[in-house]
Amino acid sequence: AQSITKIPDFEQQNMANTAWAFASRLERNQPLLAAISSASRATIPQFACQSLSNPAWAFATLGEDDAPLLAALASAAIARIQQMSPQDLSITAWSFALLGFWHGTLLDAIASASIPRLLDFTSQQLSNLSWSCASLVYLHGPLLAAIAASSIAKIPHASQQDLANTSWAFANLEVLHEPLLQSIAASARRRISEFEMQGVANPAWAFATISLVDDPLLDAIAASALRKITERETLPQNLSNIAWSFAVLGLRNLTLLKSIASAALAKSTAFTAQDLANTAWAFATFSLLSPPLLQAISSQALARISQFDMQHLSNPAWSMAQLQCRDPPLLTAIAAASMPRLAEARNFRTQNVSNTAWAFAVLSIRAEPLLDALAAAARSSISEFTPQDLGTTVWSFSTIQWAPAPLLQAISAAALRRWMELGP
Repeated sequence: AQSITKIPDFEQQNMANTAWAFASRLERNQPLLAAISSASRATIPQFACQSLSNPAWAFATLGEDDAPLLAALASAAIARIQQMSPQDLSITAWSFALLGFWHGTLLDAIASASIPRLLDFTSQQLSNLSWSCASLVYLHGPLLAAIAASSIAKIPHASQQDLANTSWAFANLEVLHEPLLQSIAASARRRISEFEMQGVANPAWAFATISLVDDPLLDAIAASALRKITERETLPQNLSNIAWSFAVLGLRNLTLLKSIASAALAKSTAFTAQDLANTAWAFATFSLLSPPLLQAISSQALARISQFDMQHLSNPAWSMAQLQCRDPPLLTAIAAASMPRLAEARNFRTQNVSNTAWAFAVLSIRAEPLLDALAAAARSSISEFTPQDLGTTVWSFSTIQWAPAPLLQAISAAALRRWMELGP
Protein backbone atom coordinates (compact mmCIF):
# COMPACT_ATOMS: atom_id res chain seq x y z
CA ALA A 1 0.00 0.00 0.00
CA GLN A 2 2.86 2.34 0.80
CA SER A 3 4.43 1.64 -2.61
CA ILE A 4 1.15 2.49 -4.34
CA THR A 5 0.99 5.94 -2.75
CA LYS A 6 4.52 6.65 -4.01
CA ILE A 7 3.84 5.63 -7.63
CA PRO A 8 2.99 9.20 -8.79
CA ASP A 9 6.47 10.28 -7.67
CA PHE A 10 8.26 7.55 -9.64
CA GLU A 11 10.28 8.39 -12.73
CA GLN A 12 9.07 6.82 -15.97
CA GLN A 13 11.77 4.13 -15.93
CA ASN A 14 10.91 3.15 -12.36
CA MET A 15 7.22 2.81 -13.18
CA ALA A 16 8.01 0.63 -16.19
CA ASN A 17 10.45 -1.47 -14.17
CA THR A 18 7.94 -1.94 -11.34
CA ALA A 19 5.28 -3.20 -13.74
CA TRP A 20 7.84 -5.49 -15.39
CA ALA A 21 8.97 -6.90 -12.02
CA PHE A 22 5.45 -7.82 -10.91
CA ALA A 23 4.66 -9.38 -14.29
CA SER A 24 7.88 -11.41 -14.21
CA ARG A 25 6.63 -12.96 -10.97
CA LEU A 26 3.10 -13.29 -12.41
CA GLU A 27 1.89 -11.26 -9.44
CA ARG A 28 -1.30 -9.46 -10.41
CA ASN A 29 -1.64 -6.56 -7.97
CA GLN A 30 -4.53 -4.65 -9.52
CA PRO A 31 -4.40 -1.57 -7.24
CA LEU A 32 -0.70 -1.21 -8.07
CA LEU A 33 -1.29 -1.70 -11.80
CA ALA A 34 -4.11 0.85 -11.73
CA ALA A 35 -1.82 3.34 -10.00
CA ILE A 36 0.97 2.72 -12.53
CA SER A 37 -1.49 3.15 -15.39
CA SER A 38 -2.92 6.38 -14.02
CA ALA A 39 0.48 7.89 -13.23
CA SER A 40 2.04 6.76 -16.51
CA ARG A 41 -0.53 8.11 -18.94
CA ALA A 42 0.28 11.75 -18.29
CA THR A 43 3.99 11.31 -18.95
CA ILE A 44 4.03 8.50 -21.54
CA PRO A 45 5.13 10.84 -24.37
CA GLN A 46 8.41 11.31 -22.47
CA PHE A 47 9.03 7.57 -21.96
CA ALA A 48 12.10 5.95 -23.51
CA CYS A 49 11.35 3.23 -26.07
CA GLN A 50 12.03 0.37 -23.66
CA SER A 51 9.86 2.08 -21.07
CA LEU A 52 7.02 1.89 -23.60
CA SER A 53 7.40 -1.80 -24.43
CA ASN A 54 7.97 -2.94 -20.82
CA PRO A 55 4.61 -1.83 -19.41
CA ALA A 56 2.87 -3.14 -22.53
CA TRP A 57 4.53 -6.53 -21.94
CA ALA A 58 3.75 -6.44 -18.21
CA PHE A 59 0.06 -5.64 -18.60
CA ALA A 60 -0.30 -8.23 -21.38
CA THR A 61 1.49 -10.93 -19.37
CA LEU A 62 -0.85 -10.30 -16.45
CA GLY A 63 -3.91 -10.20 -18.70
CA GLU A 64 -4.69 -6.62 -17.70
CA ASP A 65 -6.61 -5.05 -20.57
CA ASP A 66 -6.23 -1.36 -19.72
CA ALA A 67 -7.58 0.41 -22.82
CA PRO A 68 -6.60 3.99 -21.83
CA LEU A 69 -3.03 2.92 -21.07
CA LEU A 70 -2.73 0.85 -24.25
CA ALA A 71 -4.05 3.72 -26.37
CA ALA A 72 -1.52 6.08 -24.80
CA LEU A 73 1.32 3.57 -25.30
CA ALA A 74 0.29 3.10 -28.94
CA SER A 75 0.31 6.85 -29.64
CA ALA A 76 3.72 7.27 -28.04
CA ALA A 77 5.14 4.22 -29.84
CA ILE A 78 3.94 5.51 -33.21
CA ALA A 79 5.70 8.83 -32.59
CA ARG A 80 8.92 7.01 -31.59
CA ILE A 81 8.65 4.03 -33.94
CA GLN A 82 11.90 4.62 -35.87
CA GLN A 83 13.88 4.66 -32.62
CA MET A 84 12.49 1.37 -31.34
CA SER A 85 14.75 -1.68 -31.34
CA PRO A 86 13.71 -5.04 -32.83
CA GLN A 87 12.99 -6.20 -29.28
CA ASP A 88 10.77 -3.18 -28.59
CA LEU A 89 8.90 -3.63 -31.88
CA SER A 90 8.26 -7.35 -31.42
CA ILE A 91 7.31 -7.04 -27.74
CA THR A 92 4.92 -4.19 -28.43
CA ALA A 93 3.20 -6.13 -31.22
CA TRP A 94 3.10 -9.29 -29.08
CA SER A 95 1.61 -7.44 -26.11
CA PHE A 96 -1.21 -5.85 -28.07
CA ALA A 97 -1.92 -9.19 -29.77
CA LEU A 98 -2.00 -11.13 -26.51
CA LEU A 99 -4.63 -8.73 -25.19
CA GLY A 100 -6.51 -8.76 -28.49
CA PHE A 101 -6.24 -4.97 -28.63
CA TRP A 102 -6.57 -3.80 -32.23
CA HIS A 103 -4.75 -0.60 -33.18
CA GLY A 104 -4.34 -0.52 -36.95
CA THR A 105 -2.20 2.62 -37.05
CA LEU A 106 0.27 1.11 -34.58
CA LEU A 107 0.45 -2.14 -36.54
CA ASP A 108 1.08 -0.25 -39.78
CA ALA A 109 3.85 1.71 -38.07
CA ILE A 110 5.43 -1.46 -36.65
CA ALA A 111 5.30 -3.09 -40.09
CA SER A 112 6.92 -0.09 -41.81
CA ALA A 113 9.65 0.17 -39.19
CA SER A 114 10.33 -3.57 -39.07
CA ILE A 115 10.56 -4.52 -42.75
CA PRO A 116 13.90 -2.77 -43.49
CA ARG A 117 15.44 -4.19 -40.29
CA LEU A 118 14.19 -7.77 -40.13
CA LEU A 119 17.68 -9.17 -40.69
CA ASP A 120 18.50 -7.79 -37.24
CA PHE A 121 15.60 -9.66 -35.61
CA THR A 122 16.22 -12.91 -33.74
CA SER A 123 14.17 -15.99 -34.58
CA GLN A 124 12.08 -15.38 -31.45
CA GLN A 125 11.41 -11.77 -32.42
CA LEU A 126 10.41 -12.84 -35.93
CA SER A 127 8.11 -15.57 -34.65
CA ASN A 128 6.54 -13.20 -32.12
CA LEU A 129 5.89 -10.67 -34.86
CA SER A 130 4.27 -13.25 -37.15
CA TRP A 131 2.26 -14.65 -34.23
CA SER A 132 1.02 -11.15 -33.43
CA CYS A 133 -0.12 -10.59 -37.02
CA ALA A 134 -2.03 -13.87 -37.00
CA SER A 135 -3.58 -13.34 -33.58
CA LEU A 136 -4.91 -9.94 -34.64
CA VAL A 137 -5.71 -11.17 -38.19
CA TYR A 138 -3.43 -8.45 -39.56
CA LEU A 139 -2.77 -9.63 -43.10
CA HIS A 140 0.12 -7.43 -44.26
CA GLY A 141 1.58 -9.13 -47.33
CA PRO A 142 4.92 -7.26 -47.54
CA LEU A 143 5.61 -7.75 -43.83
CA LEU A 144 4.79 -11.46 -43.89
CA ALA A 145 6.89 -12.01 -47.02
CA ALA A 146 9.81 -10.23 -45.39
CA ILE A 147 9.38 -12.19 -42.13
CA ALA A 148 9.38 -15.44 -44.12
CA ALA A 149 12.50 -14.52 -46.06
CA SER A 150 14.36 -13.44 -42.91
CA SER A 151 13.21 -16.46 -40.90
CA ILE A 152 14.49 -19.11 -43.30
CA ALA A 153 18.16 -18.49 -42.48
CA LYS A 154 17.40 -18.57 -38.74
CA ILE A 155 15.14 -21.64 -38.73
CA PRO A 156 17.95 -24.17 -38.00
CA HIS A 157 18.63 -22.41 -34.69
CA ALA A 158 15.03 -21.56 -33.81
CA SER A 159 13.44 -23.02 -30.69
CA GLN A 160 10.49 -25.39 -30.91
CA GLN A 161 8.28 -22.53 -29.72
CA ASP A 162 9.54 -20.30 -32.53
CA LEU A 163 8.85 -23.04 -35.09
CA ALA A 164 5.39 -23.65 -33.65
CA ASN A 165 4.48 -19.95 -33.54
CA THR A 166 5.72 -19.26 -37.06
CA SER A 167 4.00 -22.24 -38.65
CA TRP A 168 0.79 -21.50 -36.72
CA ALA A 169 0.85 -17.84 -37.79
CA PHE A 170 1.27 -18.46 -41.51
CA ALA A 171 -1.31 -21.26 -41.45
CA ASN A 172 -3.82 -19.19 -39.49
CA LEU A 173 -3.50 -16.37 -42.02
CA GLU A 174 -3.65 -18.91 -44.88
CA VAL A 175 -0.35 -17.64 -46.27
CA LEU A 176 1.34 -20.50 -48.13
CA HIS A 177 5.06 -19.70 -48.21
CA GLU A 178 6.52 -23.04 -49.25
CA PRO A 179 10.25 -22.25 -48.79
CA LEU A 180 9.57 -21.18 -45.19
CA LEU A 181 7.37 -24.18 -44.45
CA GLN A 182 9.89 -26.55 -46.01
CA SER A 183 12.60 -25.07 -43.78
CA ILE A 184 10.37 -25.48 -40.73
CA ALA A 185 9.60 -29.08 -41.74
CA ALA A 186 13.28 -29.94 -42.23
CA SER A 187 14.26 -28.43 -38.89
CA ALA A 188 11.35 -30.06 -37.05
CA ARG A 189 12.17 -33.49 -38.50
CA ARG A 190 15.74 -33.32 -37.22
CA ARG A 191 14.78 -32.27 -33.70
CA ILE A 192 11.27 -33.55 -33.14
CA SER A 193 12.39 -36.17 -30.61
CA GLU A 194 13.41 -33.25 -28.36
CA PHE A 195 10.04 -31.50 -28.70
CA GLU A 196 7.30 -31.48 -26.10
CA MET A 197 3.89 -32.69 -27.24
CA GLN A 198 2.76 -29.14 -27.99
CA GLY A 199 5.73 -28.71 -30.32
CA VAL A 200 4.76 -31.95 -32.07
CA ALA A 201 1.07 -31.07 -32.44
CA ASN A 202 1.44 -27.49 -33.67
CA PRO A 203 3.28 -28.22 -36.95
CA ALA A 204 0.79 -31.00 -37.68
CA TRP A 205 -2.10 -28.55 -37.25
CA ALA A 206 -0.36 -25.88 -39.34
CA PHE A 207 0.39 -28.17 -42.28
CA ALA A 208 -3.15 -29.58 -42.19
CA THR A 209 -4.69 -26.11 -42.09
CA ILE A 210 -2.99 -25.13 -45.33
CA SER A 211 -3.41 -28.65 -46.83
CA LEU A 212 0.32 -29.19 -47.24
CA VAL A 213 1.44 -32.83 -47.03
CA ASP A 214 5.07 -33.39 -46.03
CA ASP A 215 5.31 -37.16 -45.60
CA PRO A 216 8.72 -37.26 -43.85
CA LEU A 217 7.60 -34.61 -41.34
CA LEU A 218 4.26 -36.27 -40.68
CA ASP A 219 5.93 -39.67 -40.24
CA ALA A 220 8.26 -38.06 -37.69
CA ILE A 221 5.30 -36.38 -35.97
CA ALA A 222 3.46 -39.70 -35.73
CA ALA A 223 6.50 -41.53 -34.33
CA SER A 224 7.21 -38.79 -31.78
CA ALA A 225 3.54 -38.48 -30.78
CA LEU A 226 3.32 -42.22 -30.14
CA ARG A 227 6.17 -41.93 -27.64
CA LYS A 228 4.67 -38.93 -25.86
CA ILE A 229 0.91 -39.55 -25.93
CA THR A 230 0.78 -41.27 -22.55
CA GLU A 231 2.76 -38.55 -20.77
CA ARG A 232 0.84 -36.84 -17.99
CA GLU A 233 1.66 -33.41 -19.44
CA THR A 234 -0.02 -34.18 -22.77
CA LEU A 235 -2.98 -31.83 -23.16
CA PRO A 236 -6.32 -32.92 -24.65
CA GLN A 237 -5.89 -30.19 -27.28
CA ASN A 238 -2.68 -31.86 -28.48
CA LEU A 239 -4.49 -35.17 -28.93
CA SER A 240 -7.45 -33.67 -30.78
CA ASN A 241 -5.23 -31.48 -32.98
CA ILE A 242 -3.08 -34.40 -34.11
CA ALA A 243 -6.13 -36.57 -34.81
CA TRP A 244 -7.80 -33.69 -36.69
CA SER A 245 -4.64 -32.95 -38.69
CA PHE A 246 -4.14 -36.51 -39.87
CA ALA A 247 -7.83 -36.73 -40.79
CA VAL A 248 -7.74 -33.48 -42.78
CA LEU A 249 -4.69 -34.73 -44.68
CA GLY A 250 -6.20 -38.19 -45.18
CA LEU A 251 -3.34 -39.98 -43.41
CA ARG A 252 -4.82 -43.12 -41.88
CA ASN A 253 -2.22 -44.12 -39.29
CA LEU A 254 -4.13 -46.74 -37.30
CA THR A 255 -1.44 -47.24 -34.66
CA LEU A 256 -1.38 -43.51 -33.92
CA LEU A 257 -5.17 -43.17 -33.95
CA LYS A 258 -5.69 -46.12 -31.59
CA SER A 259 -3.15 -44.63 -29.21
CA ILE A 260 -4.91 -41.25 -29.39
CA ALA A 261 -8.27 -42.94 -28.73
CA SER A 262 -6.92 -44.64 -25.61
CA ALA A 263 -5.32 -41.45 -24.28
CA ALA A 264 -8.37 -39.34 -25.16
CA LEU A 265 -10.64 -41.72 -23.29
CA ALA A 266 -8.54 -41.28 -20.15
CA LYS A 267 -8.56 -37.48 -20.46
CA SER A 268 -12.08 -36.95 -21.85
CA THR A 269 -13.32 -35.04 -18.82
CA ALA A 270 -10.72 -32.34 -19.55
CA PHE A 271 -11.67 -31.92 -23.22
CA THR A 272 -13.06 -28.58 -24.37
CA ALA A 273 -15.99 -28.31 -26.78
CA GLN A 274 -13.49 -27.84 -29.61
CA ASP A 275 -11.49 -30.90 -28.54
CA LEU A 276 -14.61 -33.08 -28.39
CA ALA A 277 -15.88 -31.89 -31.78
CA ASN A 278 -12.51 -32.28 -33.52
CA THR A 279 -11.84 -35.72 -32.07
CA ALA A 280 -15.28 -37.02 -33.01
CA TRP A 281 -14.92 -35.60 -36.52
CA ALA A 282 -11.44 -37.10 -37.01
CA PHE A 283 -12.41 -40.64 -36.05
CA ALA A 284 -15.63 -40.45 -38.06
CA THR A 285 -13.72 -39.20 -41.11
CA PHE A 286 -11.71 -42.43 -41.00
CA SER A 287 -14.87 -44.45 -40.18
CA LEU A 288 -13.14 -45.70 -37.04
CA LEU A 289 -15.75 -46.82 -34.53
CA SER A 290 -14.38 -46.80 -30.98
CA PRO A 291 -17.49 -47.35 -28.78
CA PRO A 292 -15.81 -46.41 -25.46
CA LEU A 293 -14.43 -43.18 -26.95
CA LEU A 294 -17.76 -42.31 -28.61
CA GLN A 295 -19.58 -42.93 -25.35
CA ALA A 296 -17.13 -40.69 -23.50
CA ILE A 297 -17.45 -37.93 -26.12
CA SER A 298 -21.25 -38.21 -25.98
CA SER A 299 -21.29 -38.05 -22.18
CA GLN A 300 -19.01 -35.01 -22.05
CA ALA A 301 -20.87 -33.27 -24.88
CA LEU A 302 -24.21 -33.75 -23.11
CA ALA A 303 -22.81 -32.31 -19.90
CA ARG A 304 -21.50 -29.17 -21.63
CA ILE A 305 -23.69 -28.72 -24.67
CA SER A 306 -24.79 -25.25 -23.58
CA GLN A 307 -21.18 -24.12 -24.19
CA PHE A 308 -21.10 -25.43 -27.78
CA ASP A 309 -21.29 -23.15 -30.79
CA MET A 310 -22.86 -24.32 -34.05
CA GLN A 311 -19.58 -25.78 -35.34
CA HIS A 312 -19.20 -27.83 -32.16
CA LEU A 313 -22.79 -29.06 -32.51
CA SER A 314 -22.68 -29.95 -36.19
CA ASN A 315 -19.41 -31.91 -35.97
CA PRO A 316 -20.65 -34.55 -33.47
CA ALA A 317 -23.95 -34.82 -35.36
CA TRP A 318 -22.08 -35.41 -38.63
CA SER A 319 -19.75 -37.87 -36.88
CA MET A 320 -22.59 -39.95 -35.44
CA ALA A 321 -24.22 -40.13 -38.87
CA GLN A 322 -20.95 -41.01 -40.60
CA LEU A 323 -20.50 -43.88 -38.14
CA GLN A 324 -24.19 -44.88 -38.36
CA CYS A 325 -24.43 -44.46 -34.61
CA ARG A 326 -27.83 -43.39 -33.27
CA ASP A 327 -27.44 -41.67 -29.91
CA PRO A 328 -30.94 -40.30 -29.13
CA PRO A 329 -30.03 -38.32 -25.98
CA LEU A 330 -27.10 -36.58 -27.67
CA LEU A 331 -28.92 -35.94 -30.94
CA THR A 332 -31.97 -34.58 -29.11
CA ALA A 333 -29.69 -32.25 -27.16
CA ILE A 334 -27.89 -31.18 -30.36
CA ALA A 335 -31.24 -30.38 -31.99
CA ALA A 336 -32.42 -28.33 -29.01
CA ALA A 337 -29.14 -26.43 -28.70
CA SER A 338 -28.90 -25.77 -32.44
CA MET A 339 -32.24 -24.01 -32.87
CA PRO A 340 -31.46 -20.78 -30.99
CA ARG A 341 -28.02 -20.60 -32.64
CA LEU A 342 -29.54 -20.97 -36.09
CA ALA A 343 -31.80 -17.99 -35.47
CA GLU A 344 -28.95 -15.54 -36.11
CA ALA A 345 -26.68 -15.70 -39.17
CA ARG A 346 -23.55 -14.71 -37.26
CA ASN A 347 -23.84 -17.87 -35.15
CA PHE A 348 -23.35 -20.41 -37.94
CA ARG A 349 -21.60 -21.23 -41.20
CA THR A 350 -23.43 -22.63 -44.18
CA GLN A 351 -21.54 -25.92 -43.82
CA ASN A 352 -22.93 -26.25 -40.28
CA VAL A 353 -26.45 -26.08 -41.73
CA SER A 354 -25.87 -28.60 -44.51
CA ASN A 355 -23.91 -31.02 -42.28
CA THR A 356 -26.55 -30.98 -39.55
CA ALA A 357 -29.35 -31.53 -42.05
CA TRP A 358 -27.34 -34.37 -43.63
CA ALA A 359 -26.71 -36.02 -40.26
CA PHE A 360 -30.36 -36.11 -39.23
CA ALA A 361 -31.39 -37.28 -42.70
CA VAL A 362 -28.85 -40.13 -42.74
CA LEU A 363 -30.02 -41.25 -39.30
CA SER A 364 -33.69 -40.86 -40.36
CA ILE A 365 -34.45 -38.57 -37.44
CA ARG A 366 -37.33 -36.28 -38.35
CA ALA A 367 -36.83 -33.50 -35.77
CA GLU A 368 -39.35 -31.07 -37.25
CA PRO A 369 -38.55 -27.96 -35.14
CA LEU A 370 -34.87 -28.39 -36.00
CA LEU A 371 -35.67 -28.89 -39.69
CA ASP A 372 -37.72 -25.69 -39.69
CA ALA A 373 -34.80 -23.84 -38.08
CA LEU A 374 -32.35 -25.31 -40.59
CA ALA A 375 -34.61 -24.35 -43.50
CA ALA A 376 -34.95 -20.77 -42.23
CA ALA A 377 -31.19 -20.51 -41.69
CA ALA A 378 -30.51 -21.86 -45.18
CA ARG A 379 -32.91 -19.36 -46.77
CA SER A 380 -31.35 -16.43 -44.91
CA SER A 381 -27.82 -17.29 -46.05
CA ILE A 382 -28.46 -19.06 -49.35
CA SER A 383 -26.15 -16.74 -51.32
CA GLU A 384 -23.20 -17.94 -49.23
CA PHE A 385 -23.78 -21.66 -49.81
CA THR A 386 -21.22 -23.53 -51.88
CA PRO A 387 -22.51 -25.86 -54.61
CA GLN A 388 -21.70 -28.79 -52.33
CA ASP A 389 -23.66 -27.24 -49.44
CA LEU A 390 -26.63 -26.66 -51.76
CA GLY A 391 -26.53 -30.23 -53.03
CA THR A 392 -26.21 -31.70 -49.55
CA THR A 393 -29.08 -29.58 -48.24
CA VAL A 394 -31.42 -30.54 -51.11
CA TRP A 395 -30.56 -34.23 -50.66
CA SER A 396 -31.08 -34.08 -46.90
CA PHE A 397 -34.49 -32.42 -46.96
CA SER A 398 -35.66 -34.66 -49.80
CA THR A 399 -34.47 -37.82 -48.04
CA ILE A 400 -36.28 -36.97 -44.85
CA GLN A 401 -39.33 -35.82 -46.85
CA TRP A 402 -39.34 -32.35 -45.40
CA ALA A 403 -39.05 -29.88 -48.25
CA PRO A 404 -40.71 -26.52 -47.53
CA ALA A 405 -41.47 -24.64 -50.74
CA PRO A 406 -39.72 -21.37 -49.73
CA LEU A 407 -36.47 -23.27 -49.16
CA LEU A 408 -36.68 -25.12 -52.47
CA GLN A 409 -37.43 -21.85 -54.28
CA ALA A 410 -34.43 -20.17 -52.63
CA ILE A 411 -32.15 -23.08 -53.55
CA SER A 412 -33.43 -23.13 -57.14
CA ALA A 413 -32.87 -19.38 -57.49
CA ALA A 414 -29.35 -19.66 -56.04
CA ALA A 415 -28.48 -22.56 -58.33
CA LEU A 416 -29.80 -20.65 -61.35
CA ARG A 417 -27.71 -17.59 -60.46
CA ARG A 418 -24.59 -19.75 -60.16
CA TRP A 419 -25.30 -21.37 -63.52
CA MET A 420 -25.81 -18.00 -65.23
CA GLU A 421 -22.58 -16.66 -63.71
CA LEU A 422 -20.69 -19.45 -65.46
CA GLY A 423 -21.74 -17.98 -68.79
CA PRO A 424 -22.16 -19.81 -72.09
